[in-house]
Amino acid sequence: MKRFKYKYERLLNLKEIEEKREFALLSRIRSNIEKETQNKNKLKHDVEDLRKKVNELEFFNVEDLRYYSLKNRELENNIVNIENKIEELKQKEIKQNDVVVEIRKNKKILEKLKEKHKIAFFKEEEKQLSKFMDELGTQRFKR
Repeated sequence: MKRFKYKYERLLNLKEIEEKREFALLSRIRSNIEKETQNKNKLKHDVEDLRKKVNELEFFNVEDLRYYSLKNRELENNIVNIENKIEELKQKEIKQNDVVVEIRKNKKILEKLKEKHKIAFFKEEEKQLSKFMDELGTQRFKR
């Protein structure tokens, strides 16, 4: 009896490798989004701390006021930059997710095709075996 050999096995293996690679890229993007979100939250916390410090001060001089104002503006600008970066990363995540989904679809198609070929192969093997057994029985009957 012959062994089943799928003619698109290499292609299926390549799709599996490609899926792993693209999913790893998607995971890195998601990790970067998480890291940037944590940075944004830290900066928001810093802004709140700065505002609390300003509220706790009893006396202001011009230098202090200028310093706190510049520091607050710098932190707010950093938050806006991080939000923009997060938005870019989310767009990349959507595109990368679409790529992974498309690769998975193609891989599923190849796997279903493999299963169909396998079923057809075993049906043909069974047919050949049945034919052989019939011929064997016919030869014995003739003798």
